[in-house]
Amino acid sequence: MNSKLATLLKYELKAHSTVNALKHTTGKGKGGLIGALIGKTILYILLAGIIFTISMFISWIDKDAVAVPIMTTVAISAITLIFTLLKTNGYMFAFKEYDMLMALPFSVKTIASAKFLYMYVFNLGTTLVVMIPAIVACFIFSNLTVFGAVIWFMLSLLVPMIPMVVATALGSLITGAGGKFKYKRVVQIVLTIIFIILCFFSRFFFEWLFKTVGVDAIGMNISSFMIETANYYLPAYWLQQAISGSFGYIFLFIVVSVGLFELYFIIISRFYRQINTRLKVKAFHKEFKMSKQKTRSVVGAVVNNEFLRFKGSNNYLINTGIGIVLIVVLTIASLFFDMDTVVKLFAPGAPVDKTVMLSALPFIIYFFIGMAPTTPISYSLEGKSVWIVRSLPIDGWNLIKGKMIFNYILYTPVGVLATLILGFKFGGNVIEVILFLILMLVLCGFSTVFGELLGIRFARFDWDNELEVIKRGAANGIYIVSNIFLSLIAATLGIVSFIFGVSTVVFCIGAFVLFGVITLILFMAVKKAARKL
Repeated sequence: MNSKLATLLKYELKAHSTVNALKHTTGKGKGGLIGALIGKTILYILLAGIIFTISMFISWIDKDAVAVPIMTTVAISAITLIFTLLKTNGYMFAFKEYDMLMALPFSVKTIASAKFLYMYVFNLGTTLVVMIPAIVACFIFSNLTVFGAVIWFMLSLLVPMIPMVVATALGSLITGAGGKFKYKRVVQIVLTIIFIILCFFSRFFFEWLFKTVGVDAIGMNISSFMIETANYYLPAYWLQQAISGSFGYIFLFIVVSVGLFELYFIIISRFYRQINTRLKVKAFHKEFKMSKQKTRSVVGAVVNNEFLRFKGSNNYLINTGIGIVLIVVLTIASLFFDMDTVVKLFAPGAPVDKTVMLSALPFIIYFFIGMAPTTPISYSLEGKSVWIVRSLPIDGWNLIKGKMIFNYILYTPVGVLATLILGFKFGGNVIEVILFLILMLVLCGFSTVFGELLGIRFARFDWDNELEVIKRGAANGIYIVSNIFLSLIAATLGIVSFIFGVSTVVFCIGAFVLFGVITLILFMAVKKAARKL
């Protein structure tokens, strides 16, 4: 690594490091950073424990532990591919300090490479949390040698490189292609969402692979199945062979990983300025004409401002809108397919049908609707210009109320429509569907106020890139993890209650009362916190 690239990378790490921010932050903001750091540590510990347990189990079955390095490599590659694609447009292109960096004596390749390597370092934490427990488990419980463990660890550092290059190249194509169109933002968003949906439904490819290889064969010989899987993703096979002592595959893995990195940045450096220029330049196709001016109430103006911010940021729109897209796709699919077939498709072999899942349906829909609301991040997105908002004659409660209303308006109609259609498709009667709709209204309110309370508590305004709030913000991270567990627990309770004879009507009334009370308590807490802003 040359000195200029090292300097830029050091700048990126210092500018965005949570640990560095913790060093120089005092007061309320420090508590939020500590909370985020503790939350991330807990998640890493849980993930490491799960990986260790799975790897230990596989090592007992197969003392050669062929399956584990392939499994971990495929998992890390898939996660890295999706998350890097989502971050490419914010980190690689049209970032806030673009003009400043381009004016400095750095080559285009150096600037682009530094941005990429920052994302690589960020992804490396997750990679090592997955790989190290797997290595330890295989070393203890299988025939993994010291040499194999060392090679595995060293090559683990390069595992994210290939999927990151692929994701960044795809992101560059989407960004570059979208920049040529008049409505470039819409084109970029549509292309990104299409790719995410394809990744989401790629599980059916693996299902086909299971059927092709045979479930019995998989059960009897996990290693053979993983080698079969590695035939579709060669880097996983190269890593497994390298651990076995093949110097040729060690060399091949390193050369391909580093070579793809160099090749991509040689190519992208020729188009980097053009892509960023397209993203920054706004074309005007007609003369400006003064139209009738509209007046709004304070809260109405805040709601409108939230809408403009929502549609004006690709990263914000995609990250908070992907849940809506997925539930819309599922709802439309339900109009053309029998729901028993859909349930069997998503849970093949499971002893459940659509009737058993009826009580859990509102929480299944809510899992998508409440996946990533705007409220945990909308307040922090005010950024360093928050002083402008605070200097205006706007009461803190009106500001927060406007943000919550926008979130509720955005998600509730989709949740209600999906509940109405899927409620009848799952065999619910009129009374049950009406209760589902009421419960969905309450759940959307819960999601709104819970997210807003976290957004106020862990507000962060000192960001340089909006992705630091959208992707890495403490409020958003805590909300997503909490809400996933809550949705899964509630849906499971719905299924269990139905199995034990509790009617759907009784379960929904109980859930409505419980979440209604919790939502009211959270609402009062938000109102109290907003008065102090």
